[in-house]
Amino acid sequence: MADEPSDTGQAERSPEPAPFKHTPWQNFIRDLFMMFGPAQTGLPPYATPEEREAWRLANLPEPSRAEHKSTAPPGYRIVEYTDSQGYVHRSLVPVAPSPAAPKPPERAQSDEPRPDTTRD
Repeated sequence: MADEPSDTGQAERSPEPAPFKHTPWQNFIRDLFMMFGPAQTGLPPYATPEEREAWRLANLPEPSRAEHKSTAPPGYRIVEYTDSQGYVHRSLVPVAPSPAAPKPPERAQSDEPRPDTTRD
């Protein structure tokens, strides 16, 4: 007899909320949105809770500069400077090879004469 009202006089309800439904008018407005594009907020009209949460996650503030630290690839270093407007610029600068590094071996020269390709 689970369908009968309980002692308090109310029928027992399931713990899950009812699924979100738009009214026919809201569906019409949302169809217009699909045809003509978004409003200034980027949220669709009458956004569902899932759409609102996706929009909120996509528009969270960016992490601070301290969290943006990255490492330079081998052979490069990162140089940061602030311009007169206060904007921080970052650039990759190649690192000059150290003088103690051995030079790569040169290719052996062949004794054969090379053809002259400068004349037609």
